[in-house]
Amino acid sequence: MNWFKRLLQRPVPMEVAQIQDGFPVPWSVGRPSIHGYLSSFGVEAGQRLPDEAMRLPDEELLLSRQGSQLRWAPGAMDGVLGHHTARSDDPDVARVLDLLLSAANTRSANATKDFYDLIVCDEVLGKIDSLLDAVSTSPAADPERLRALARWLATESPDRGAVKMGIALLGILQPPLDTAVLTTLGMHEEFTLFAGVALSNTLEEPAREEALWSLAKRVEGWGRIHLVERLSNTQNAQIKDWLLREGYRNSVMFQYLAYPCAVGGELLHALQANDIDEALLHGAGDILQALLEGGPAQDMGDYADGADATALYLEHLARRMPARLADYLIASDVAHFVANDDQDWARYEVGGWTAQGRARIAALAQAIVADDRWLALVQEGLRSKDDADFWTAATAAERLGLDPWEVRFERQHKGEGDQWFFLMRSDDRARIERVVTLAMAQLDLDQIATGPAEEMGLGAVYAQHSALDMILQDLGRFPSLGWSLVAAGLRSPVVRNRNMALRALSGWGRDQWPTEAESALKVAQDIEPTERVRANMVRVLAGQALE
Repeated sequence: MNWFKRLLQRPVPMEVAQIQDGFPVPWSVGRPSIHGYLSSFGVEAGQRLPDEAMRLPDEELLLSRQGSQLRWAPGAMDGVLGHHTARSDDPDVARVLDLLLSAANTRSANATKDFYDLIVCDEVLGKIDSLLDAVSTSPAADPERLRALARWLATESPDRGAVKMGIALLGILQPPLDTAVLTTLGMHEEFTLFAGVALSNTLEEPAREEALWSLAKRVEGWGRIHLVERLSNTQNAQIKDWLLREGYRNSVMFQYLAYPCAVGGELLHALQANDIDEALLHGAGDILQALLEGGPAQDMGDYADGADATALYLEHLARRMPARLADYLIASDVAHFVANDDQDWARYEVGGWTAQGRARIAALAQAIVADDRWLALVQEGLRSKDDADFWTAATAAERLGLDPWEVRFERQHKGEGDQWFFLMRSDDRARIERVVTLAMAQLDLDQIATGPAEEMGLGAVYAQHSALDMILQDLGRFPSLGWSLVAAGLRSPVVRNRNMALRALSGWGRDQWPTEAESALKVAQDIEPTERVRANMVRVLAGQALE
């Protein structure tokens, strides 16, 4: 059943209780507008919204409407759909257009409510492009009436789907009278994509680029990804410099922006200078490392200047030694990349990764990696209280042939960081016994084992459940060790905990189960709410492989 038929069958108890800006209000009285909520933080020019602003006031109601507890990071759903799904024509756009124009032209209670009910559940992205195309060619579309409706939705609605629709409509109307509204909303990652498109459509250069750049510096997640992609064709030297030093940074994955920033910022040209600033050296390293790692976007195989840029970066780095430990990891990644004989090098020849080019780069990278000054930096980093610095030092230690397990264990013992995943990466049973003993002391198993449910286990409230996951996923390699942790996992409300507990039992084999395991698993099977987990419980009891 498509979304429009669901709408017709779904009663939405909304009140039409008052007139606001000329429109009858179709939401419950007293709900705060999202624009008003974001404006209340009083963020000054150039600053970002505080973390507390990221949770929008409609979140719980939205989850209730969707019938799900899955929370997307702000802007993540639109970002993932925009990057990993193709646009498709929506057969119901004509009907949506009718509802939109009826609401704008008549402002009647019924027409406004019908249109609002349609857009309130945040199903905008899949049909917005087709709808805007239809609006722009419709002879019945009155620009002033549309602007009034759009601005009302954007500034007064308490629901994000309606706000996005308002932003999108403002983005097809000239002259651009609502830039301040778009900027206020665009500072929140949930709306940055829509605000960025609207600003792009309504502003002329150079105001367009300046607005996008200003906004890009005020977001760090999917919003920055969307805006930087739109800035990557810039001819502005200042923006090019920013792309290479800061613009690529985002909280999702550097891989999304490594390529557009390398190309748009003209990385090769920047590295051809005799001397470069430290910010460019660090930015170049991060960008090249992300291109080497690959992922959901263009990678080193797509970058035509890849080999030359990498060689220049290594030459600059060699002159700055000793550098950051992060630079050691980058040089190490480069050395590993060029030494991979199984690589399909034909794909990389467009970027200059010929046999001769690789040999040159290998020599540069290996000379940096072999520098004996890294060891002192590793030892210093392993004493750091900062989680990121410690992670870098521990990773570098492993590549240098050192074993940071004891340091990780001591850090976890002191409660100075979450090291469970790394502690379980050992084949030494004695070490794993110590990890299990520590987990028994640090985890509140009664708090974890509150009974099965269908929770995703996301967020700080599930920190202990996440820690248990890290332990259970490798416990199957150590028969009969840590039964209390497995038992707690079977009774956890988090689905993944129960799956990991089953994996551990399956890995042990029935002949290695403690005496109480069979009865505990049968009880768990009787009350398991998730069909697939229950089916796997049956398989484990029968000694069969997990599905």
